[in-house]
Amino acid sequence: PIQTDLMSSELTVFDVQHGLIEAIDLRTGRTVWSATAGDADIPWSDRFVHDLSVAGGHLIVPTGYELSVYEPLPVSIRGPTRALRGSQVTLVTHSAPGSRVEIYRKESGATAFSLLAVRQADSTGRAAASFSIRRDTDYYALSDGVQSPIRHTKAIRDVAIPAGMPNTRAGNYQINPTHTGAQSQEVLRPPLRRAWARAFPGRVSYPVVFGGRAFVVAEAAQGEPTDNPRTLLYALEAATGELLWGPIKLDSQARFAAVASDGDRLYLLNQRLLGDTLSALDPATGNELWSVGLGGGFPPTAVDGAVYLAGGTAIDGVTGDPVASATGGGWRTRGPPAVSRSRVFSSMSCPAAQAYSTDGQFLWQSQELTGECDQWSFTTAVHDGRVYVRSRLSDDAVYRASDGHLLRRFSSEPIPAFAGQVGYRVVNGRLIALMSRQA
Repeated sequence: PIQTDLMSSELTVFDVQHGLIEAIDLRTGRTVWSATAGDADIPWSDRFVHDLSVAGGHLIVPTGYELSVYEPLPVSIRGPTRALRGSQVTLVTHSAPGSRVEIYRKESGATAFSLLAVRQADSTGRAAASFSIRRDTDYYALSDGVQSPIRHTKAIRDVAIPAGMPNTRAGNYQINPTHTGAQSQEVLRPPLRRAWARAFPGRVSYPVVFGGRAFVVAEAAQGEPTDNPRTLLYALEAATGELLWGPIKLDSQARFAAVASDGDRLYLLNQRLLGDTLSALDPATGNELWSVGLGGGFPPTAVDGAVYLAGGTAIDGVTGDPVASATGGGWRTRGPPAVSRSRVFSSMSCPAAQAYSTDGQFLWQSQELTGECDQWSFTTAVHDGRVYVRSRLSDDAVYRASDGHLLRRFSSEPIPAFAGQVGYRVVNGRLIALMSRQA
């Protein structure tokens, strides 16, 4: 079964079955690249893919007990056409504003690259360099450690260079605070190859990526004594997989742990039998900055210096003090909340949804709580003024974000994902693309 969808500006990458990931051209639905993720020694039943993210043109893939990173292949167009050979051309690159751009060439049979030019991208991310084309020579552009091949045009070579891992942030479950699964600032350019992989003692969580680091929670090894920690927290160098700190052993009573970030701090929700705790950690060292006991459960959502929890609680990211507690409404939700335009949305699996302002004021509730609703909850997504809620009991539902009015029913196995004006959902193992207001 398909677990998760993830869009970049050009491609969607999703798990199809038993660790097979594919890159799909969003315009045509055509598969442009595929790979089998995970260690071959891992049983197929455990080699599932979930909650992918993109960083600097790299694909970060949790697969069962392993975290893998895929990078673009160092390919280029070799042997310029006779009409271009020896002619003067202008290379235009697009990367992060102010970034350093280096242009290299490598002649056939050479063992090293030669530096042709160094430029600094302007405020729009554009840089240009002119040079003469040589025969049987590969050309590359490099920015922030990310390499891109230079492709031919008739007179101008134009290449977009990803901004690099340090400039990337996937800070929440399902990438962003609205849970749309989209990273519009990122570009994936298959084919890809596996750059590194790191094994963990148990299943690994979705990654949170920011500041050039990737943070994951993993289960401890099966069969450990019950008084040992059940979950572990790791910080990795995103570009290499090198362990930066950890593993930090979490409470032995922990049943579940989840991470999020607002770009400044790492937040850890530790769900325990005797009560949940939310902690803020220094991302550089893993040192605890503050910790509070609370009820919350499920992944937190971090945005703009605050952490939002299921049930309507908001915590100040700097101090750990409560800044809002939802008032009004007839019930409390349990799933990860979505935050959009100073409003917090959460849901139950009836389906049902409710909304609060970020300062805790009740805004609307779609329907009264029913008996089985309290036992299940799924991720809420918000896009283009609509709230998307999955259901365990009936068809999924779309509500109007302004007042909770039910707009229509739909069906999707994971929560729909959105990029621009197009929405994507999975039904019976098929990826379906629709205009977002029809998704």
